[in-house]
Amino acid sequence: MDRKEIVIGLAKPELPELLSQSRWLKLVDLFSVSHDSQIYNRDDRRSVFYAQSWLTVHFFMTKNMMKQAAPM
Repeated sequence: MDRKEIVIGLAKPELPELLSQSRWLKLVDLFSVSHDSQIYNRDDRRSVFYAQSWLTVHFFMTKNMMKQAAPM
């Protein structure tokens, strides 16, 4: 995001590398993270959480599965 435009959906260049070099969170752990979670508050796991969250949402969006992923 800058003063002229917002780009949505593009990965930061370091995210794929981070995921290829890190141990991923189990899905149950990924979906249960909150602001007071140990995973969220540990610097070494927070980056993996953000990268894996981006990848998960990107997958759901590209597969047109957002309604199934987050039913209202």
